[in-house]
Amino acid sequence: MEIPVLEIIDDGLVVELMDRSRWLINPGDWSITIRWLPGQRIQIKEGDGSYTLTNLDTAQPISVPATKPIAIL
Repeated sequence: MEIPVLEIIDDGLVVELMDRSRWLINPGDWSITIRWLPGQRIQIKEGDGSYTLTNLDTAQPISVPATKPIAIL
């Protein structure tokens, strides 16, 4: 699945995608997600106990806790 970034919220704490899902980011990855830009393509993969969100435009993967998106508006 590939979904563009809509918005980066609270200095990288939350990534909102164009499908309106919001992902709570681990504090260690905030320095990565704060540089992600609207429109950049994110690939989502579900793994054992976590999700991996990979920015396909920068080739930067981050791990997200096992919870599904924190909100779909």
